Amino acid sequence: LLAWLLLGRALAPYRELLAQAERINGQRDGVGEDRYLVETFRQTIQRLEASEAALRRRADELAVLSDVLTRESHAGVLILDAAGRVRAKNAVAERLLGSGPRPGAALPDALAAAEGSLVLGDRVVEVRRVPLLSSEGSAQGQVVLLTDRTRLVALERALSEREQMASLGELAAGMAHELRNALATVTGYLRLLPGAGEERRERYVAAMRDEAEGLGRVLDRFLHFAEPRELRQEELDLAAVVAEAADRVEAAFPSVPIERRAATGTRVTGDRLALAVAVENLLRNAAEAVALHGGGVRVTVEREPRRIRIRVEDTGGGVGEDIRARLFVPFASSKPSGGLGLALARRLARLHGGDVVYEPLGERGSAFELHLPGEEAV
Repeated sequence: LLAWLLLGRALAPYRELLAQAERINGQRDGVGEDRYLVETFRQTIQRLEASEAALRRRADELAVLSDVLTRESHAGVLILDAAGRVRAKNAVAERLLGSGPRPGAALPDALAAAEGSLVLGDRVVEVRRVPLLSSEGSAQGQVVLLTDRTRLVALERALSEREQMASLGELAAGMAHELRNALATVTGYLRLLPGAGEERRERYVAAMRDEAEGLGRVLDRFLHFAEPRELRQEELDLAAVVAEAADRVEAAFPSVPIERRAATGTRVTGDRLALAVAVENLLRNAAEAVALHGGGVRVTVEREPRRIRIRVEDTGGGVGEDIRARLFVPFASSKPSGGLGLALARRLARLHGGDVVYEPLGERGSAFELHLPGEEAV
């Protein structure tokens, strides 16, 4: 009995190993126990060696990645673990972030979830994040790339200011031209007044009054174009805005009928007054062309998957080749409205995230389209 008990105790580890082997490799299928245990042990060793080799390769890859990113990159680099703590950083990141964060510490709150442009002290930094994944696809951490855009932003600001100054110069030149023409006309009539009869005197005074009123309209349009605008956002029906603008233009040009077509679902978020001015300028521009050359005007409001499109077509003679390149430059046109309508319409459209584009329609027609974002509030 004692021998039996001792034998059972001695064989217990053996039985346990056999059970574990069957759990790993399944049933023995008639293979002897000793051979089965040896084969299972050999296969387990092979698996461990393969796993160790894979982990070693992964560690080498991460080491190379860390070394390349932290030493060779011209951008700031932070390597984070799965918990968001800093594992490594390069000298550029230290210069951008100061002394912190130290390895093992978490990122500052301003940087922890930042993506895109970020202001850090006196610097503008672009933040990009790249996930670090294991061979199984699980997240092991992140690489945070920091690019110093301070000088680029300053350059963009200087370029924008230079473009604004150039636009101001074009505006000033256009205004000077309009003023010179108006003053020349008024001065000419003033010279004729002393020797004119009563009938001619009234005609000359009426012509000078018309010239002064026209110059006032030009000045009003100039002020609309030059003044900075802060958009007042509201939800509105763009088709209704277009209809109201068409009514006003038809009242100003009774001989020019405006054909209207509007789709359903044309609600947008924007500044009602600004959009009304932009649409009215396009319609007025078309009506002036038709009044001079004959033809008709048609305005269409269409909804597309990612935008709403207002198309104004006219058959009033088209736009000459000599002026197409400067079509949206202030005072590029010689029309009665003063040449600011198209420039103002494009400016207001771009304030809404849209644009105004031109399309020729053969030899006697033109089309101008005002595009606005159609899915998101502007």
